[in-house]
Amino acid sequence: MTSDARVEAMQRLEAALVEEDRLDAQYRAAVGTTSELGAHVRLRGASQEVAARQAWLGSVEDGAGRM
Repeated sequence: MTSDARVEAMQRLEAALVEEDRLDAQYRAAVGTTSELGAHVRLRGASQEVAARQAWLGSVEDGAGRM
């Protein structure tokens, strides 16, 4: 993969981490309220997005090492 692909993968991972942090704060604020479940579901989705972005970055870096 090109270095552009690596940069893009890193930027998207960073954005996903920022969103996960934001949703974690929302979840913590919602604990014990009626919005706790929804906040938890959104946080889980964000965590899955982070995992997917980490996997993508790993595959880009693995591909770059083979070139």
